[in-house]
Amino acid sequence: MSNKAETFKAIDGIVLNLEFKDIFEMESIERLQKLFSDSFGISSLITDVHGKHITKTYNYCSLCSDIIRKTGKGIHDCGVMEKILSESHKDEPLFRECNNSGLWEAGIAIIVGNKHIGNWIIGQVQIDYKYDSQIRTVTNNLGVNQEEFTIALYDVPLMQMDKFRNIANMLHFFLKEISDKAYQNLQLKQYISDKEDLN
Repeated sequence: MSNKAETFKAIDGIVLNLEFKDIFEMESIERLQKLFSDSFGISSLITDVHGKHITKTYNYCSLCSDIIRKTGKGIHDCGVMEKILSESHKDEPLFRECNNSGLWEAGIAIIVGNKHIGNWIIGQVQIDYKYDSQIRTVTNNLGVNQEEFTIALYDVPLMQMDKFRNIANMLHFFLKEISDKAYQNLQLKQYISDKEDLN
């Protein structure tokens, strides 16, 4: 029993040296991402702990991908937002409103053992319609065409904040479940390996 306990304790040291791609099968994760985004009609991205993209982006709205991210300020601010949403927040999703688009996003930390190995960022959700004066201020700040911005913005469907929170909380619970199972699999593999070494 003590050997098993020591093995399970030792796995924490192994996890410290592992990254997201060492634990999760990327093809399956990206398939899951696409299904998730298509099902809820929201964007999806997985980043590392510094905000660097691990997977492709899914279901990004044209407002963000074709207008805001084509400007220097826009791409910079998007990077800052992704970095903030990639900070460790183990207990619940982290919600933020984008200053450039007014759309909401959420970051859900992915924890294996006690190690923060990545983040699932979702969103580009419009909670409230924006006034013309708000749009004018943002477009002047970004240096983009107000009419094009407005058309792209109103192409983003509305979603109640409660619904968005429920989706984020569901994903948080799901990620905790699969992360716990991944950690248990690592423990089991290490235990089997240790047993084989003794025989």
